[in-house]
Amino acid sequence: MPQTLAPAAELVGRELETALLHERLRDPLVRLVTVTGRAGVGKSRLALEAVREVGGEFARVAVLDATAPGGWPAPSELSEPSERPAQSRSPQSSQSSQPSQPSGRILLLLDDCDHEARPAAARALEALTADPRVVVLATSVEPLGVYGELLLPLAPLPVPGPRRGPASAAADPHALQEVASVALFVRRAREADPAFSLTLENAAAVAEICRLLGGLPLALELAARRLRLFPPHLLASRLRGRTTMLSGGPANAPARHRSLAALAEWSCRGLDGADRELLGQLSVYEPGFGLWAAGLSAEAAVETLLDRGLLAVVGEEQGELRLAVAAPRPSEPRADRGGAGGEGAAQGSPPGRYP
Repeated sequence: MPQTLAPAAELVGRELETALLHERLRDPLVRLVTVTGRAGVGKSRLALEAVREVGGEFARVAVLDATAPGGWPAPSELSEPSERPAQSRSPQSSQSSQPSQPSGRILLLLDDCDHEARPAAARALEALTADPRVVVLATSVEPLGVYGELLLPLAPLPVPGPRRGPASAAADPHALQEVASVALFVRRAREADPAFSLTLENAAAVAEICRLLGGLPLALELAARRLRLFPPHLLASRLRGRTTMLSGGPANAPARHRSLAALAEWSCRGLDGADRELLGQLSVYEPGFGLWAAGLSAEAAVETLLDRGLLAVVGEEQGELRLAVAAPRPSEPRADRGGAGGEGAAQGSPPGRYP
C-alpha cells in the first residue's frame, strides 16, 4: 500500500549526492536508481528528500516500504488517479497529480529493499520497469542486481584528519565546522542541548568522536544525544573501543536505528558463517589491509562484505586497494543470541567477533 512522505528532514553534507540523484531521476532514459550504502548512512532520508524535490515533475508518485506486507503494485495500479503525497515545494505541485501532465511518468520510491525483502523487490522491479512510464528509486544496503540498475553509492560523511602538531592548531573550531561529520554532530548536539557550541576546549574531542564513529550519520546523531549526560571529552573516552554502546534512538524509528548494537546485528543478518568469521579476522588489521590478508580464496566473501558496507576502501598501496572494517565496528555482539529478537545490546564478548 503506498504511503505518505515523512516530514521534511535536513540533509547535511549531501549536496553532491543530492544533485546527482536529481539529475538521474530527471533523465528520461533512466528507469531504476538504487541508493546503496551501509545501514545508518542515510539512504532513506536522501531518497525521501529527492522525491520531495523532484516529485512535482512526475504525473504520479508512490512511496512503498519493501518490508511491509501487502504485496507489490502493478504499473496499472500506480497509474490510477489518487491523492498524491505532498512531496514537492513547487507551487505547481497541486496540479502535478493530474495524469495529463506532459511527462506522464510515474515515480516509485521503494525503500528498505534489504535482506529478506531483496529477492522479492528485485522480481517486482523487473516487472515494474517493463512499463516505460515507471521510474523506480530504490534504497538497499547492496545492489539489487536488476538489469538497467544505476547505482548511487552513499558513503559516510567525511571526518577530520588525524591530529598533528599543537592541539590548538589541529582543532580550530572554525575549520572543523566545515567538515560534514562535525557539522552534523554539532547540529544534532544543539537539538539535544541548545547551549552547546563548538569551542577551542571541546573541538579536539568532537573531532575524535567523529573519527571514532567513522562519519556514520546515525552514529553521530546517537552520540550527539549523549551530550546531555557526558561532555565531549568524556564521551570520546567512553567510545574508544566501545562504539556500539550508543543507543537512545527515537521511539518511532526502526529497531535497528535505536542503537548501534542493533544496527550491527541487523547489518550482519544473512551472512554465512564463513563471512562472519572472515569479518572477525579482518577486524584486527588497523588501519587496514590488502587482499592478501583475506587470502585469494576469500575474494568472493570480501566482495560481499564490501557490498554490505562492512568493509570500506581506505586507500591504495603499490597498486593494490587497502580495505578496513568500517567504523563503527560491530565488534561487540549480543550476549544472548536468543533475546530481544536480535535487537539487544552488545555486551560481554571479546572484540573481533561478530554477531
